[in-house]
Amino acid sequence: MSKSIYLIGLDEMFQRYRYVFFDTSSISHFLDSPFNIADNSTEILSVKRGVKAISRIVDFARDKGGIYLTSGVGGELVALGSNFSPQISSCFYKSARVRGRTGISKLSYAKKNNRRPFINAVLKRTKKALSLLEILTNQGNILNFKESEGQTYQDFVERYSFCKNKVWGKVQRPLSEVDFDLVVHGSVSAITYGSTCLVCNDFAAYGFWKYILKDQELNDSQFGFFIRKKIDGYSKAFFKE
Repeated sequence: MSKSIYLIGLDEMFQRYRYVFFDTSSISHFLDSPFNIADNSTEILSVKRGVKAISRIVDFARDKGGIYLTSGVGGELVALGSNFSPQISSCFYKSARVRGRTGISKLSYAKKNNRRPFINAVLKRTKKALSLLEILTNQGNILNFKESEGQTYQDFVERYSFCKNKVWGKVQRPLSEVDFDLVVHGSVSAITYGSTCLVCNDFAAYGFWKYILKDQELNDSQFGFFIRKKIDGYSKAFFKE
């Protein structure tokens, strides 16, 4: 991604942009929070950092508002803890299966193997994610332009559908459906309603954003892109043709 001059906070971001759309990756993570599933202490630390990351967004949304999600991102937040379910199940049952002790207490096994702190952290993170969804739903800030901006949204989907299969950026991978929809929502918002930005840590979405800027003849003041690097530190991606 392009280099930025400095990091800004959400308050400054909202001084520049009227509408701010978050992606799942930037709600629950920031780029200086490494994750290593093989190391138990790092595993727990990563989830706890995820709790702090979401908490900051929850507090801002509750106190000041202005944060938007697509319905697709909202769906991902509902399932935020699902990628940890195999680890949670394993910490309860793995040893019992191996040793044939089917009567072992799930809770006592978790405590014995020091997995309870990890499980508690995952559950707390999931609770925070659901809290954010509740706040944004009550504010009417989970959007589905397929319904509210039907023709404009559909025109964009049809015009850029080939971009779903295009390989983007350093990671050399295609867009997910949710990221494609996020960038389309952002571009429709920028053109229809005014200055809009995305907060997203995905390289493929960044590549698609640059493509739309050029194709729609927009500038990054009309339609911006930020990468979340710290709890309240966001790096602006600048567009140069």
